[in-house]
Amino acid sequence: GDCFPRVTFKMMIYPKAMNDLKGGASFKKAKGRGLVQLKCEAELSEAIANFSFRISIGMGDNKQAPRGPKVHNFSASAVCGLDIDVEEWDFQSVVEAESMTFVVCLEIVPLADAQLGQT
Repeated sequence: GDCFPRVTFKMMIYPKAMNDLKGGASFKKAKGRGLVQLKCEAELSEAIANFSFRISIGMGDNKQAPRGPKVHNFSASAVCGLDIDVEEWDFQSVVEAESMTFVVCLEIVPLADAQLGQT
């Protein structure tokens, strides 16, 4: 609606950094482990920049429980991930053998100012 205009977000998937050397962050070296970050592609005003999101991976029997919710103000920083203690995923464990792909699910909800005190 008018209150919450259409906003584009991009999910960015990164391998777990195994060391600080060049090439230290690769999915092969990380054995399929990594993290998901969410990037807001629009500049949002403070009034409509607060969102709550959850992330899960896999589908069917391999689906892992959603993690979050994480509340973030995307006007303060365009990129946000889950908290450090829950940000790492084992993507290798949810790869579909036939397609060699995996599913990442994002649930995102805009928050009104009144809801912020409750999260």
